[in-house]
Amino acid sequence: MRQRNLLAGIIGIVFASAFSLSSISVAAEKVIKVGFVLPLTGGLAETGRYMRAGAEFAVDIINNKYPDLNLPLAKTEGIPSLNNAKIEIILADSQGDPNVARAEVERLIENAGVVAILGGWTSAEIKTGSAAAERLKTPYVSGGGSSTDLTRRGFKYFFRLCPHLGTNAESFFDFIGDLNKMYNVGLKTVAVLYENTEYGSVTFEETKRVVGERGYKVVAQIPFPKDTTSLLSEVMKLKASNPEIFVHAGYVSDSILLTKAMENQNFLPKVWSGLTGYDNPTFIPSVGKTANGACLRGFFSPRLRKDVVQKVNQLYAKKYGTEINMESAMPFNAPFVLADAINRAKSLDKEAITKALEATNIPGDQTIMPWDSIRFTPYTTPPGHTHDNVSSRVLMFQIQDGKQEIIWPFPLATAKPIFPLKPYDKR
Repeated sequence: MRQRNLLAGIIGIVFASAFSLSSISVAAEKVIKVGFVLPLTGGLAETGRYMRAGAEFAVDIINNKYPDLNLPLAKTEGIPSLNNAKIEIILADSQGDPNVARAEVERLIENAGVVAILGGWTSAEIKTGSAAAERLKTPYVSGGGSSTDLTRRGFKYFFRLCPHLGTNAESFFDFIGDLNKMYNVGLKTVAVLYENTEYGSVTFEETKRVVGERGYKVVAQIPFPKDTTSLLSEVMKLKASNPEIFVHAGYVSDSILLTKAMENQNFLPKVWSGLTGYDNPTFIPSVGKTANGACLRGFFSPRLRKDVVQKVNQLYAKKYGTEINMESAMPFNAPFVLADAINRAKSLDKEAITKALEATNIPGDQTIMPWDSIRFTPYTTPPGHTHDNVSSRVLMFQIQDGKQEIIWPFPLATAKPIFPLKPYDKR
């Protein structure tokens, strides 16, 4: 009898202990730590400031009730399936340096105890950071990073939301083809100026691929060093090549240098297009009317005719004193995707979260981007693309009278394209 009582007591203690551990686990889940890697210092610090605002605003929406917003988990508080646990972002400064990005991802996972990584801006820093996350078997959801190579590595834990540079190049020449039809012209010659980094080099390679496939001709290919202080000699080479179409792949500082050098040399081809930098809010004030006519490829505009975009933009402007821009919008999406996956996983187990990310299917009306949905391509062996957003798309903008107008796809346009561009001395 004593043995039975003793056994019952032991079993009771075990069950009590299990219940106690379960309670501790639930209590621990009241805060879910997520790492966010971004360039807070260095040449991309301005971009990092906008990235931080976008991600922190998204987390605020997830953690608190926003009943009027049609976004994942906006109408509840925190993660419903985990006792309304709140997301806490742990910031890490990549400095825009790939080596620092890798070290910071390792620190966040091994020392800060994060369950996942968000962020990154340049393809180079995302490449090293995501490799560290892959080694440590931790989900990494990136709103940026457009190098085609990022999703060709057969990584299980890396997920990307934005279109890659192959899609970018194909979309750009879809736009050029539509211009040729609309204006009955035959644009053929292309010059490319690109930063000699992962992002710039892949941009050139993808541009060259599409140029060859579609019968265009590259007349100049000119790399320039990261953090350059002058692009005057490069612009002189561009002008000598006399292209009809000019593509620039760089960031905001060199976009400003380039624009001023183009005016100085009176170089302005029929089509002038960039990929990023031109979208940064400091760009137009830095160059003024010189930027009019510049096109840029992008993924977001606060003028998109979507109800959720208008509501988010109003709330963002009220909080930050400015409209939400692409540099805030791209990292804004990633916390929703991750939080939705955690909620469906009903767990902080990294494997469960990764499996839930693979099953993501967020409707287009629940994102501020011009996408039909957010869904990821399945795992495949290299060189196939693993975990790319299958519904991501590219918009073409043009700076007109100091404002960014959507000019393509034509059904989404807010203005007609200015074409062809006139040289500066004839404007």
